[in-house]
Amino acid sequence: MQVNDLVESEKDKKEQIRGQLPLDFFPEKQPTLSNFIVGSNSEAVAVISELKEGRGPQFSYLWGYEGVGKTHLVRALGKQSEGVPAFDENRTIYAVDNVQDLRPEQQQELFVLYNTVREHPGTHLVVTADRSPKDFERQGFRKDLTSRFSWGVVFELSPLSDEQKRQVILEAASQTGLKVAPEVLNWIENNFPRDMHTMSNLLHSLDRYAMSAKRAVTIPLIKEWLERNQDTKEDR
Repeated sequence: MQVNDLVESEKDKKEQIRGQLPLDFFPEKQPTLSNFIVGSNSEAVAVISELKEGRGPQFSYLWGYEGVGKTHLVRALGKQSEGVPAFDENRTIYAVDNVQDLRPEQQQELFVLYNTVREHPGTHLVVTADRSPKDFERQGFRKDLTSRFSWGVVFELSPLSDEQKRQVILEAASQTGLKVAPEVLNWIENNFPRDMHTMSNLLHSLDRYAMSAKRAVTIPLIKEWLERNQDTKEDR
C-alpha cells in the first residue's frame, strides 16, 4: 500500500469514529484568550490581545489548517461577523473569518473594507484563511484583494505537537480525576481526531460514562461507549 493510501485510510478511520460520536458531543464554549492553548503561536495571540485593548497593527492575517485555532482567536476578539461587515464610523475592529470561502461579491466587499480601514487610522481588520496569501494568488482569487492580505502582519498558526497535545490531555484528565492508562491514551490518539476540541470533550464524556458504569476507562469500555452512541443515533 502506498504512503498516500495509508494516510487516507487513517483519515477515513478517524472520520468514521467521529461519525459515531454523540450528537451533543461538541458543546458550544465561549472562546477566550484564557482558554486558547497557545503552543508555538504566542506572537499571534499577543497581537489579538493588543487588539482587544485597542492597540496593535491595523491589518492582521492569520492562516493555518483546520483546527489550529483561527476561529477561536477571532471569536475571542469578540468582533466576528457573518460574511463581510460594512464599515461603521463607530466601530474600530473588524474581523472576517475563512476568507477562502467568500463569494465573488463578498470578495468585492472585503476589498472595499480593506481600503476604507486603511483610510481610517485607529481602525483594525483581522482576516483568517486556511492558506497563505501567496496560495490565494495561485488559486484564482482576485489579485487586487490577495495583495492586501499581506498588508500588516501575517501569522501562520501552528498545531500543537503530539507531545503538547498529550500533556494537555493528561492535565485535563487530571482535573476531572480521570485516570487514563498509557495504552488507553495511545489508542485514543491513534483512533480519534487529534484536535483539542475533540480530545477535551471525549475525556469529559468518557468520565461521565465510566462513572455511570462504575468501571475504569479501558479500550473495551471506549468501544462499548462508541457502539451505544451509534445505536442511539440509528434509533433517532
